Parts: sequence; C-alpha cells; structure tokens
Amino acid sequence: MAKALTTKAVEAAKPDPAKRYEVPDPALSGLYLVVQSSGVKSWALRYRFGGKPAKLTLAGR
Repeated sequence: MAKALTTKAVEAAKPDPAKRYEVPDPALSGLYLVVQSSGVKSWALRYRFGGKPAKLTLAGR
C-alpha cells in the first residue's frame, strides 16, 4: 500500500502564485490536498454517486 500524505508533506506544500493545484493522497483513492494560490489549503474528495462524479470539499484556512 502506498504511503499517505504526512503532516510534514502537507505543511511543506507551497502555493503557486499562478494557479491552484491538487496533490493526490496515494493511500486514499479520491482524496486530494488542494493548495490555492493564496496559500490556503483544503481537502477535497472525489467520488461517484448515482453513477455521476461528485466532489466534496472541506474548507481550509
């Protein structure tokens, strides 16, 4: 099994001033760390419901 994103890896993720980006968690399919250009970090979960793709975002600070 792949290793999950660690606290150290999340803290080390630096913002890209040009765009937001996502870092997938290799241990949990569909879980992503979202890093905004402002530096705000949040978590997103991509999943399927009723055969349609959906996304749940947990807001960051």
